[in-house]
Amino acid sequence: MLIILLRGGVGVDLPAQFVQTRHVELLLRDVDVHARTLGKQFVRFGVVNARPSLGNFPFAFSNLADNSQQFSNGNIFAILYFELAREHETRIIRIAAHVCPPADFIDERGDDAAMQNTGVPLKVIGCNVLRFDNPGPGFINMQMQPCGVFQSANKAMTRVRLFYFLHDDDYTLDMSQPKIFITRLIPDLGLNLVKEHFPSPDIWTHDLPPTREQLLEKVRGVDGLLCLLTERVDTELMDAAGPQLKAISSMSVGVDHIDVAEATKRGIPVGNTPGVLTDATADQAFALLLAAARRVVEGVDYIRSGQWTTWHPQLLLGADLVGATLGIVGFGRIGQAVARRAQGFDMRIIFYDLTAEPAYGAQFVDLDTLLRESDFVSLHVPLTHETKHLVNADFLSKMKPDAILVNTTRGGVVDQTALYNVLKSKQIFAAALDVTDPEPLPMNSPLLELDNCIIVPHLGSASKWTRGQMSRLAAENLIAGLKGERLPNSANPEVYG
Repeated sequence: MLIILLRGGVGVDLPAQFVQTRHVELLLRDVDVHARTLGKQFVRFGVVNARPSLGNFPFAFSNLADNSQQFSNGNIFAILYFELAREHETRIIRIAAHVCPPADFIDERGDDAAMQNTGVPLKVIGCNVLRFDNPGPGFINMQMQPCGVFQSANKAMTRVRLFYFLHDDDYTLDMSQPKIFITRLIPDLGLNLVKEHFPSPDIWTHDLPPTREQLLEKVRGVDGLLCLLTERVDTELMDAAGPQLKAISSMSVGVDHIDVAEATKRGIPVGNTPGVLTDATADQAFALLLAAARRVVEGVDYIRSGQWTTWHPQLLLGADLVGATLGIVGFGRIGQAVARRAQGFDMRIIFYDLTAEPAYGAQFVDLDTLLRESDFVSLHVPLTHETKHLVNADFLSKMKPDAILVNTTRGGVVDQTALYNVLKSKQIFAAALDVTDPEPLPMNSPLLELDNCIIVPHLGSASKWTRGQMSRLAAENLIAGLKGERLPNSANPEVYG
């Protein structure tokens, strides 16, 4: 059996016995990579000759002059055709690639002598891992990326040497891929990163999340789980997955949907995605604050219902921000980012958080004082047993009658029945909610009947850049966990002891 190892698995170090060096020299035609236009050119090439050197190589290469490929963005896509020449042999081969420029090579820096004979390294960034048990034809598909750039003045033939390390003794290498389930189609930035390391994850591609039954079935036997806040990851799910579960990565900052304590007890690291969504969520909080203060949604509905017949001096009067007091409950990263934005509106800023230090001109006050003095109250506490229904009837009764409540944290922080009652009776001016409990909010919820309640479908992190970065962090956590490495962002660092 011949095992070809180009790239794959979780990342394997070759054994020390790999001491014999071989290389195959491939001659490519019509190679034209321009240093200053790399990434914009399409290059066509074909293998016109290939010969083994420095010892016998157990492949017979065929002429590939007619099998030219196109590539761009600095990537080379090569298909190497070979025939297995000897049967019943075990070989493990690791390919590394270098481009050796032609004699007229011109470095972008003008230093052609320095690179004349050294070559420009190529990084193998993707390929197929193949096993062959019988003689006959086969293909190796490779994708390579130059670590440097060069140009040929006359498009002379360029040599590509594929160096490999050959181990003659029998050696078995486990190239099995870990089993992964991704509970939704996440942005390409993160998804492609996962696939680069583990080519075949199981991905739930439907718009709606899997049902509980479907989720429990999908996680059976998985080594890694990448989930969203829509999935409840509890003891039942971990039991269904099995003892081989190595990592849980959530594309979210909050992990209240995961039983972190249970995961820690089982030695499973839990990853989250903090930091990258701070500004996007703060923007959303301020957008909702402004929309509620200036009654933007009511204005849109007013026009669409055909009521706009004239300008009126008393029409849809709202609240001013300049000089108003903003009370921030929870003064972490997002709360402080909201405070920074409030400074631009010349607002007085007060906050309640027993663990945070004053910043951005904000003054610490107790909760009762904050509710009594604030014209706007913005919530930024995580959902815990202590903060569940923090905003209840008593909390709301202490707010000013013209105050506005904004929630961009978790729906469970607010008792929605109590909120409905004070909005309906106009005990506070308005509320703007990015999050609800449950999500999605049922269409028969009485909150949807109120003109002074804005509700949007959990859009706090919904910018292209932010969601892309969240997917990247989630992918990095998953990959690290499957490789047995420490998660870059762990919600339970105590799991490492």
